[in-house]
Amino acid sequence: MPVVAELIRRERLDLAPGIAFLLEDNGSGKPVLVEALAEATGFNVALQLDERLMTFRVPLFGSDAETAGRSKVDSASTVGFRDGAKVCSSNDVICDIRGVGPQGRYRVQTEATRGVADTSTKVSAVWELNHDGTPILPVQVVRFDPNLDSANSAPGRRGFAVPVSVQRNPGAKPAGVASLTVEASYDDGAHWHKALVAGGKVHLYHPASGHVSLRAKATDTNGNTVEQTIIRAYRLR
Repeated sequence: MPVVAELIRRERLDLAPGIAFLLEDNGSGKPVLVEALAEATGFNVALQLDERLMTFRVPLFGSDAETAGRSKVDSASTVGFRDGAKVCSSNDVICDIRGVGPQGRYRVQTEATRGVADTSTKVSAVWELNHDGTPILPVQVVRFDPNLDSANSAPGRRGFAVPVSVQRNPGAKPAGVASLTVEASYDDGAHWHKALVAGGKVHLYHPASGHVSLRAKATDTNGNTVEQTIIRAYRLR
């Protein structure tokens, strides 16, 4: 599996004899409701520092807080800027930034589209953050955890509350959430409607059928931001 090979290559996983691992790649149509910052393996730490190399990687197809997730995609792109100057770009959800002096104000934007399923057909994120050169970037992601059925659907024509939270990159300098806003779309992102966020939940009113897309922006108390968009996050029934 590519994930295991990458972990071994980066010396972040030791496989003991006689141990078997079952891995799910989230390519079978499960909706993507989070970007991944899983702490268990260290694989999803958003910044890796080697000599003159900084790698920015936040998997876009995580299905929960402990699953990085992989999926077949039709297209992907990532571009990174430091203090307004482009420092990396790729046709993937990873960005290698080469050169010395990694400190500065960063903007990294990434997106991926897929046709393997009718949920999470396009996932994108934009991070803006201040980096002081320490090994762990102050990256944050917004997590949604709706109560869906086995078909990844929620009931239509009714109010619906979606639990929401902001997760920081494990090991990053502490900071609080200064603001969190969420919008919903019921026409694949053509029109967006601001949603009420209260009590740790996003309060929506579903139409009778179709899909729900979600867009969120979070800002921490140090001025770092994330904007996430998930087109067709889940179905309505």
